[in-house]
Amino acid sequence: MDLIETIIVITVFFAVKFLGWKITEEWGLPVWLQYKPWICNTCLCFWSLLAIYLILGLGFNLYITLIFGLILTVLDTIAVLVHQHNNTISINDFDYDDNK
Repeated sequence: MDLIETIIVITVFFAVKFLGWKITEEWGLPVWLQYKPWICNTCLCFWSLLAIYLILGLGFNLYITLIFGLILTVLDTIAVLVHQHNNTISINDFDYDDNK
């Protein structure tokens, strides 16, 4: 039973991450959904995974799925935010010279 729940967590995680990327980066959304959390890949995936794991865990008594899924979701979101912070350059860090 534990193996099945682990497979469910991993499958749901990758499916939601892929769909979140497709929705926010390729397909786009209607005008009436052009605000957070729908346009932000990190936000959309976080809240979608949170809701799915809560529904699966509490609705079907899959507590390993609930705990493992929530931990995976939080750790992934933290990793994405740290990655964005480390790989984003601010305008103050950009070195340019207008006199040349």
